[in-house]
Amino acid sequence: MTKSTMKMIKGLGVGMAIGGAAGMVGYAYLHSNKKKVRKSVNKALKSVNELTDNVSAML
Repeated sequence: MTKSTMKMIKGLGVGMAIGGAAGMVGYAYLHSNKKKVRKSVNKALKSVNELTDNVSAML
């Protein structure tokens, strides 16, 4: 039981480290390319909206 707990704690630590690094990169990218990011997010939201409309239409 102790080994499995330690493996889980190590996995959580690695996940937090990777998430933190990804967050820092994303934060830097967001602040360097605000206009491009805003345009990309807008396109993505429109695509998700269309997808949900299509799925709801099928049901």
